[in-house]
Amino acid sequence: MTLDPLTILAQAQNSGQPVVGLDLGGQDLDRLNVRSLVFDHCRLVGARIADSSFLDCLFQDCDFSEAVLVNNSFSRGRFIGPLTKVNFNHSVFKACSFDAPLFSAVDWSRTSIYDSDFGPQAKFSGCVFSSAIFGQVKFGQTVIKDSRLDFWILRESSFGSLELSNSFGANFQAASLSLRGARAVNCDLTGANFQNSDLTKATLKDLTLVGAFFANANLAEADLSGAEASRAIFQGANLTGANLTNLKATYADFSRAHFAFARLKGADLTRANFHRAKDLDLRDAAQVHGARLTDEALARAEDFQPL
Repeated sequence: MTLDPLTILAQAQNSGQPVVGLDLGGQDLDRLNVRSLVFDHCRLVGARIADSSFLDCLFQDCDFSEAVLVNNSFSRGRFIGPLTKVNFNHSVFKACSFDAPLFSAVDWSRTSIYDSDFGPQAKFSGCVFSSAIFGQVKFGQTVIKDSRLDFWILRESSFGSLELSNSFGANFQAASLSLRGARAVNCDLTGANFQNSDLTKATLKDLTLVGAFFANANLAEADLSGAEASRAIFQGANLTGANLTNLKATYADFSRAHFAFARLKGADLTRANFHRAKDLDLRDAAQVHGARLTDEALARAEDFQPL
């Protein structure tokens, strides 16, 4: 006799045994109340799950691709893909909450998440966010490591704090966000978009930021020392008190940026554009050959060589 999936869930809940290989693909599942269950290699492709609670559950190598999840709670949930990946590809989350979640080897590619909360602490390791869209999502203290962020779009979202390490984020879209005090280590953020974002006191030291977009961003007291920011756009950015020591910013655009108390010792600013930049002092910069300077900066730059 073949048991229906909900009966299997109920029996597993009573026995405490893991749920292995259960196929819930395409099913409508409402008002589930599940606690401390292990889901191993389960299939939820195209499932619709709503108004449900999954407390202290482990989802291991499960496939949620194209699933729709609305108004669910995954408190202290663990989503781990030790053999393949937990797959959220093309899934949709709306009004879901995660309290202290752990995501390891999870594929969020092309996932859409709206109006959701990842709780006071969240950890992401070895995840893929390629082309995912997170809108009006609230993050607390967030750690992301060893992950791919390329073309990940974050809209109207907030972070309590963000620590990013060993990750690749080409064209990461993080415009108009509050990222005060964020820390990024050993990351490639080529072409990332931080327009209008608040990166006050952020640590972006030694990062690859080639062609990144920081127009009108607040980088006051941020650390960009040693970063590779060739052709990056800093138009109108606030770089007051920023550490730009040994920054490589050849062909970068700093027009209308504010530099009061910024440190530029050893920076390579070859052919950078400083048109209408404010409070710019390039006397400690290593290279300003071919740069477009304000009259004030030109008077100060002792090694300036015109085109």
